[in-house]
Amino acid sequence: MPPTVECCISSSDAALRSLADCDRVELREERCLEHCGICRAERFAVVNGTLLTHPELSAAVDALAEGAAGEGI
Repeated sequence: MPPTVECCISSSDAALRSLADCDRVELREERCLEHCGICRAERFAVVNGTLLTHPELSAAVDALAEGAAGEGI
């Protein structure tokens, strides 16, 4: 089962959107994830049910992208 990354459209960036092309990651961009206070303050995403903010989010996105690249994707 691929990892699931959920993010608000207003909180996503190019690195998160690049995961959409990866078959090993399920990216769900939603209009709102109802974490508005965090969304206004910084970029965030929910990865496999865990809310991550920067810098944890950056590390997770990099790890997911590297894992996908290692799989030949």
